[in-house]
Amino acid sequence: MFLTSIILATVLYGEIYHLSLLLKVDVENIEKNQNNMAVSRVLDNEPTGAECMSLDLEGSMDTIIDNHEQVFILMPPKAAGTTVKGFTNQCTKRDDTIHLVNFEDHHVNQREPLLTREYDVPSIISSHMTDDQPLIDIAQHSSSKTLLIYIHRDETDRMASAIHMVLFVWMCERNLVYEHGEVITKNNTHCILDEDLVVQHIIKKRKSEIRQDIFTCKAYEALEQHHPNLVFIHYKQFNKLQKLLAKKHCPELLDGPAIEKNTEKDKENKNMKAYLKLKNEDKIVPLVDWLQKKKHLLEWSLELNRNADCQAKTKHMQNELLSCEDETLRVMDGSTWYKQL
Repeated sequence: MFLTSIILATVLYGEIYHLSLLLKVDVENIEKNQNNMAVSRVLDNEPTGAECMSLDLEGSMDTIIDNHEQVFILMPPKAAGTTVKGFTNQCTKRDDTIHLVNFEDHHVNQREPLLTREYDVPSIISSHMTDDQPLIDIAQHSSSKTLLIYIHRDETDRMASAIHMVLFVWMCERNLVYEHGEVITKNNTHCILDEDLVVQHIIKKRKSEIRQDIFTCKAYEALEQHHPNLVFIHYKQFNKLQKLLAKKHCPELLDGPAIEKNTEKDKENKNMKAYLKLKNEDKIVPLVDWLQKKKHLLEWSLELNRNADCQAKTKHMQNELLSCEDETLRVMDGSTWYKQL
């Protein structure tokens, strides 16, 4: 009986070992086939997803720009938009700015008038956007020679900058008064705002530039369905992008300095500073310090992302974008990248 058990165990061990060898071969064959398919796609120039782009002259992004005739540059508020529009106006020799939407969600239809207003139409159109509709429109209606560039900024940092813009620039500097008396007092050096009123009536209601609902599931569906020629670029890389755009569309600007507007250096030179009077403490604190302490709780505590869906896709896109040396990412035509996000 004991000998029989040993024989059965030996046979069973042999079968298991033989099966493991077969499985190992199968796994190796699968991996080999997958690698061969990947190599085949590259050799056949078949799109495989998204690719990092170089912002050097004569680099990959330079080639992409040279191969397209019309450029749209879209960005949320506080993502180098003032600089982008300043460059666009100089490059296209225009004094006015084309708006696709304003900060209070009123869509502006300047598309049809643009065709007949003048014979020479601008080859670069740039605009802020606060929701997904301009992106969807361009994705659906752009030609094969249209390049769409989206300027990206991390949402938490963008939102904090937007809050500073609304409170300091619009309310303190430009005297924009909301209905609840958020500004307590102001002189040439100090602008003091009420913390509770600011939180409840400005930030929570996402006034003006604070609001941003661009990359919704609906937007990603449109991008997947229509596959526009789309490039994502980090907002701090726009100075490099200027040179490539100038080379194609306004070579007279190529050798000049990069156009920069509304920069951090400009803000540091301002004499007036903004402060918040705290709700439950008898003191005031600088607005910039308040934002630094609170910014990672603001979105959660006030539900500022209440309209944001498909955030996982945006985070995946951002991770890929930031992994690129020049923080520039092209979605290749016909790819399944949007499904893979």
